Amino acid sequence: MLMCRVESRDGTVVWLDHRCRLVTRIDDKSMTLEGIARDVTTNKALEDRLHHQACHDPLTGLPNRAYFIDDLETALSSLDDRPGTLALFFLDLDRFKLVNDGLGHSAGDQMLCIVAERLCNVVRGKGNIARIGGDEFCLYVDGLNDAATVTKVAERIQKTLAEPIAIGPTTITAPASIGVATANDSTTNAETLLAAADAAMYRAKELGKGRIEVFDRRMRTAARKKLELQHELRSAIVRSIVDLGHDLRLEVVAGGVETAEQLSALRAFGCDTAQSYFVSRPKPASHWNDKILLSRSTGVEKSERRRLAAISAA
Repeated sequence: MLMCRVESRDGTVVWLDHRCRLVTRIDDKSMTLEGIARDVTTNKALEDRLHHQACHDPLTGLPNRAYFIDDLETALSSLDDRPGTLALFFLDLDRFKLVNDGLGHSAGDQMLCIVAERLCNVVRGKGNIARIGGDEFCLYVDGLNDAATVTKVAERIQKTLAEPIAIGPTTITAPASIGVATANDSTTNAETLLAAADAAMYRAKELGKGRIEVFDRRMRTAARKKLELQHELRSAIVRSIVDLGHDLRLEVVAGGVETAEQLSALRAFGCDTAQSYFVSRPKPASHWNDKILLSRSTGVEKSERRRLAAISAA
């Protein structure tokens, strides 16, 4: 059985399924080839469509996570054969939920399609792009010279997404938090590189969104410590052995209180592992009204317990 592609003079493409056999004649010992050809163009189109649906996002038409991982793995495996750096960019749209809730899901879908189209222009045949899920996108660019070039690509992505998007009578933008991870040889696999870029992206969101963060090993250490902390919190809350300490610090200048800061420390299992994690940032005095400043410690503790429970469930 042989399947072949035939193109007619008018450009029409037909797929044919050939089934052949070799026949030897006894009288003159000649050989002939006999067979039948069947038009399977419709079946081939259906097969291609099913394959595309299995490997691509139905909304944007971009490759999905599975297809992207396979393609990224192929690109990484050949890094030793060519110079340059491969950079993976993990994007999360900062305002997608606001658009989805405020303008409706159809507007959110339109926003995702426009973002996908713009990101394709950034790649320009030097890599690939995928919609990982929800409002998250990944793209890799190959053959970059150095760290400065990687940064320029990330900045170009931000600039592209900062351009106005018209959805009906409303004009919006699509700022994103971007995590970056790089590879220079074939020792790095796709899943590891994706996890690194994902960690860098979440670090960018923690620092205020709309930022670019490049992965370093400290991010992985911080993520591991956070996981351990969550485990301690769950265990401590279940066993009712959470001990909370509070300290209110005021910065006093001429004319009154300038800033106020509430410090909260968790002590569980005889350790202070969460102390730095729960230190709040200094806030203007206007943030703290008299009711909060004069609240009883029991009320603060209940509030903190609720916050700890929310974090441990995250």
